[in-house]
Amino acid sequence: MSDLLSRKLVIGLLLLLYLPYVNVHGYKHIGSESVGFRSVYAASKIAFARGAAPYAPDAFADSASLIGEPAPAAPPNRIIPPYPYSPPSLLLVYPLTFFAFTTARFLLLALSHTCVLSLFYLVVVKIIGPAIEPPIRNSLAPLCLLYLLVFHPVIANFQYGDIDIIILSLLCLTWYAVKTERAPAIIALPLLVAVLLNVSAAVCVAFLMIRRKFRATGWVVAGVSVAALLAFAVLPREVWADWIANVLPAAGYVATPADPLSAAQPHNHSINGFIWRLSAEQHFTDALVAVRDVIPLSLRNATVAFAEFVKRWTNLGPAGLLTCLLSLGVIGVTVLACYRSARKNGARRDRLIDLEFSLFLATMVLVAPNSSESQLVFLLPAALLAIHILLVAPHNRFYQAAAASSLCILAWNLSLETPAWQTGLWTMIVPIKFYAVAFIWCFFVGRVWNSDELPPPPFWRASAARSLQAAMAAERRAHRRFLDSVRR
Repeated sequence: MSDLLSRKLVIGLLLLLYLPYVNVHGYKHIGSESVGFRSVYAASKIAFARGAAPYAPDAFADSASLIGEPAPAAPPNRIIPPYPYSPPSLLLVYPLTFFAFTTARFLLLALSHTCVLSLFYLVVVKIIGPAIEPPIRNSLAPLCLLYLLVFHPVIANFQYGDIDIIILSLLCLTWYAVKTERAPAIIALPLLVAVLLNVSAAVCVAFLMIRRKFRATGWVVAGVSVAALLAFAVLPREVWADWIANVLPAAGYVATPADPLSAAQPHNHSINGFIWRLSAEQHFTDALVAVRDVIPLSLRNATVAFAEFVKRWTNLGPAGLLTCLLSLGVIGVTVLACYRSARKNGARRDRLIDLEFSLFLATMVLVAPNSSESQLVFLLPAALLAIHILLVAPHNRFYQAAAASSLCILAWNLSLETPAWQTGLWTMIVPIKFYAVAFIWCFFVGRVWNSDELPPPPFWRASAARSLQAAMAAERRAHRRFLDSVRR
């Protein structure tokens, strides 16, 4: 496929598919519930219009009046999630106080769709594209566009009014700035805003340090410190106290009560959510209690004794301690693999940066206390890069099938609250997206760790080489038969 044909195909797909996509996942969501954006908008009103803290348990009790809706006659049957971000992030959402809710929702949708198109261009064309040879590059862009359009975490951002797609765009700007050797301030600014909006993005600061971008790291640390001091000076005094009392414990590992907003919800695809569902009583499934009943009594008594010991010295239950250890292990393996890879650089520097940053994005999803469906959008660049790797560097069939299945599971909209999956060992199907995230992380760990190996040739070169070898072998056999006939 030529470059011109590829461009025409992408433009045709945008006209054919993206315009209806904008209508279904844009215009029709302006007046929707948007529970994620409602909490952000209400938090800006509470902090700056009322001078109160948006972290109190009853902060959103009158959210209808905050967003300009008439007060309901009865308590609403919807759950407004608590404001999940740190106090410095309130400085960034301050402009929302100047707009009505519907106008602000429209602006967020317009910005989100702009970020989606910019993200596609940035990742597929500017980051991944230059390192790909034309025959596969021209076929990759239409395939990646189709995958993006069916990737449900992107749709979830539009539906719930979340800002994760905006945060991902900022992270990819840092990725591109590191790859193109931009100034430290340009590298640091997008990551700084991303960290202020989502503390989990701080994992990517380790990527800057591994790539020896120490000045950019200093810019990020200094910016976060200045924003924290400014938030302390500008925001109401109870903001920090309420955040420490009500939000910080809930952001820990296996530390929140079993309510509909807890980390045990089926749509939490992090290590914390997986361990919670295995160990804690919660209302989504009840079969794991029966699973624990098959443990021998002596082992259960030893487990209880160990739990009391851990609780006494660390203030964590055994599940929380296990989650902490697993998360630290994931971060440690990521840092070690990327450090080992970054020391090589050489001619493959650009491709190694792509692999390393994709690995950090997968790590960010795994170690977050709560990785909802919307936050799986952080895996989109890694998924697009994995599609390219599977096309140009095929592995054994089982490995290919597992990787392709993981990419499909991440993209699909799965109903994880199916009643049939709430009893017995069927409950192990509920974290199916966690398994996909974990496999994608392992996939990139393997690629980064084995980066010293020469990449296998593209499949069309491998096919040509096999054809040439077969032809040469046939010629040798014909020559031997001719010599045998002459001797006879």
